[in-house]
Amino acid sequence: MNKNLLKTLIIIGLTFTTITALQAKVAVIGAGLAGLTAAYNLDNKGFDVELYEARERPGGRVHSAILEHADGTTTIAELGAQNIGDGGDAEYLLALAAMLGLEIETQYISSGIEFHNEAEHSDLYDSVRAEPLNTESLHQQIQALRTNSELNSLQDAIDIIFPEDTPFKQMVELRLRCDIGSDLSDLDPYYNLNALHYMAWQLMHMAEQETGPILIENTSIKGGNAMLPLTLAEHLREKIYYGKVLKSVHESGDQIKLTFTDGSTVECEELILAIPASVYKNIEFDNTIIPAERLQKINAISYGTLSKILVPIEETDALKHNDASRQSIAFTTSNTRVLNLFFGGETGANVAKNKDDLFRNSMGMVKSSHGPVFGETSPIIADDKAFTHYKGSITKSWKDDSFTQGSYSTYGKNNPAEFATTSEYEGVEIKTLFLPIDNRVFFAGEHLSIENNGSMEGAVESGYQVSELF
Repeated sequence: MNKNLLKTLIIIGLTFTTITALQAKVAVIGAGLAGLTAAYNLDNKGFDVELYEARERPGGRVHSAILEHADGTTTIAELGAQNIGDGGDAEYLLALAAMLGLEIETQYISSGIEFHNEAEHSDLYDSVRAEPLNTESLHQQIQALRTNSELNSLQDAIDIIFPEDTPFKQMVELRLRCDIGSDLSDLDPYYNLNALHYMAWQLMHMAEQETGPILIENTSIKGGNAMLPLTLAEHLREKIYYGKVLKSVHESGDQIKLTFTDGSTVECEELILAIPASVYKNIEFDNTIIPAERLQKINAISYGTLSKILVPIEETDALKHNDASRQSIAFTTSNTRVLNLFFGGETGANVAKNKDDLFRNSMGMVKSSHGPVFGETSPIIADDKAFTHYKGSITKSWKDDSFTQGSYSTYGKNNPAEFATTSEYEGVEIKTLFLPIDNRVFFAGEHLSIENNGSMEGAVESGYQVSELF
């Protein structure tokens, strides 16, 4: 089916129910947004589809929680994917949400930033305005770096653009670590230049605002982003099996045999692997299912280490600006009463181990700007249930999550070339590394998205894309 036609059908709310049921049995591994979207669409098309999920809940890296304030009121907060807008226009996700009857809400984040360096803090944009760089010279330098064959990592590119260690440079580095999730010395210098360009340009653009800080949109599913996977799961109901950790995938005559760690087995004719590339190494595959060379390349894909601490606050208008240091960024969105502390790179990788120190340091940073308006309770590690109710601060490290082992895919400097190239398959453009195998083994996940990897939109898009191939 033509991709544009597919999107049109989704947008006007049509589902695929005209194909004769039941067709060949399809097994989908992973009930994150990609797997749920693929299974939902295939089910509507009349396929005999079953979905197997390692967790006891759907949603994967979409994980909403409830934080209680001192006055007994509560706020929904996101331990995982937070902003729909991270996926650009998010056409696929917004269309799916509309089809399911889910509402979208928009909140706002101030663009103002106080940058903290030890005991001092100041308006970040003073440093930006003092930089000899302007948007035109930034563009020229980025273009020159694209042909610089001596770059070893994204950090090298940053050091060329920002030779001095100013707050502006430190903020660009922090934003990239918290957006991409990885240490900048581990990132490919060429595939990440656009992100560097955008981060630096955005801060320069904000510094030019004569009226002061502006408001930045943050969009989410009303009631919590986990409402999207939970609603999809409700439609699939008895076709989802939880607690199914995939152990091996083998040939079984003309069928594909799936074995799970609980000893159960399932056979299918076609398989969709909608799991992060970071966990393939935990699964045994026959060479005819996924050739060893390709499996080795999938295992080489790097994943970020973005982590969060979420803190319930007592004043709805407590933060007029964000706070940042070399280590973390702290912000609230309008009307939420939740302080979000973001950590990336090596710091993010060790949040669970160092949560008390990171919490204390970050809260000290915030209080130096805003006063003692926050609770003092150190965070606990959140459980893996959707909408668990908490009475204090919580934290989540996706690197420590056994079913993801990272926040989302990144363009690391050791990634295989096929992760960044595309090929056409039955009229659909797909990342070369994840082309279907023998028209019976298929792939889905945010890591397949060409333009929106690392986002909810990328996951939903890939789920629709793979279902087009059936």
